[in-house]
Amino acid sequence: MRKMKNYRQGEVLIFGEERLKGPLAVEWKKRAKLVPDNVIIEGELAGHKHEVVNGKLYQHPDKKDVMILEAGDGCFIKHPEHKDVPMPKGVYEVNIQREYDEGKARKVKD
Repeated sequence: MRKMKNYRQGEVLIFGEERLKGPLAVEWKKRAKLVPDNVIIEGELAGHKHEVVNGKLYQHPDKKDVMILEAGDGCFIKHPEHKDVPMPKGVYEVNIQREYDEGKARKVKD
């Protein structure tokens, strides 16, 4: 099994997931909910969005606050304050970095 590269754009962390491809893709796709606007997260301060272009974004069926990115040809993640991140064709888990304050976890804000 080849190791897939991981990516980052601000607080968005993207991990290559070989185990979500092939026969297993049929299983998670049956239960995953498509994110129709392809927005990973919208900034609370400026309203800027981390968005998927030329790919499909799903809510992970088994992991809270995790998404699955199915990147097609020419896929990239865009955000007006960050450099575009080109995504090779494949399947990825998308997470939002969290910060801890006095024992409480919260998403990092852009």
